[in-house]
Formats: sequence, C-alpha cells, structure tokens
Amino acid sequence: MTTWHADLTVAAAARLWMAQIERDDFAEATVRQYRGNLRRYVERHPIGSMTLGEVDNVPTLESWLREVAEQHGLGAAAGARKVLRGTIAMAVRYGVLPTNAFGDVRMPRLRRQPRLRYRADGSAREVRQPGRSSTDTERPHVIAVADRSPVARRLDLADLIAYMAGTGVRIGGAVDQRWEGH
Repeated sequence: MTTWHADLTVAAAARLWMAQIERDDFAEATVRQYRGNLRRYVERHPIGSMTLGEVDNVPTLESWLREVAEQHGLGAAAGARKVLRGTIAMAVRYGVLPTNAFGDVRMPRLRRQPRLRYRADGSAREVRQPGRSSTDTERPHVIAVADRSPVARRLDLADLIAYMAGTGVRIGGAVDQRWEGH
C-alpha cells in the first residue's frame, strides 16, 4: 500500500482518498460522482502530476479551479473542489501537510456570457433576461404541457411542476417535502 508523504503526486493521493470514500458509507451515486470528478479534473489535468507539497497553496488551487470552471462550468469546479479538498484534508490528518489551503480558496465567479437576440436584418443586440416569476398566463400553460408529456408523467415531474407553480417554492424546497401520515 502506498504511504502518505509530501512528495506523493496529487493524483496518487486523490486515489488513496477515493479508496477511503469507497470503504466509507457513502451513497453509490456519490462515489460514482467523486470517481468521475477525480478522473476528469485531477488525473487528466497537470495538477494531478504535482506533489502534495507543491499544490497546497491558494494561488495554485484557485488557478486550477478557475481553469476547470472556464472549461467545464461552475458545477464541475465545485465537484472537482470536493475531491481535491478532501484529498488535502486527508493529507493534513495523516500529518503530511501542516494545513489545508482550501480554507482560504475562493470559488471562481465567471462573467455571464451575453445573450444575443437576432433581428430580421441579421444584426444582433444583447439582451439581459433577469430572473422573474411566471405570469398568470404562463403558469397554467407550463402545467398543461407537463401534464401532457408522457416522460414528465412517468417521472412524476408533472406533479412536481404543478406543486412548484402553485406554491412558488423552489426546486430544493419542493423535493425536500415529506407527507406526514395521520
């Protein structure tokens, strides 16, 4: 078995962390997600060949996160961060590193790409559509479309959409609801 030391590559250390995650009581979907993030954003990236000692600093970690976010999106950066943060935390627990620099690392914020609306003459203008609530006209239409969709019905999305439209609750709150038995 590989032992933990400061000259261990980030990829090798992340695989050791992953082995611990696989032994722990994590949901299989979580394990799959971590495994995929490890492969895509650590092993396939130059950061994977750096040593733990080289990588545990804020500029290196923030630069890596920004690159992942710019190439794959903020969600990918958040998933990649979980893997590397856990890996470095484990190195700290085993006495290989004195601290975990991720405590000071900020997630990148990306500029929104302008949305363009094209005119009949082929010219484009930038439009910004701020978040807004659905109108009284749109709401029943969205519910009706979901009701008619066989896929939405099969996945119970039609009921979820109707619930959200009727209450105004966001997706996280809607899926977190539980029926109490009487």
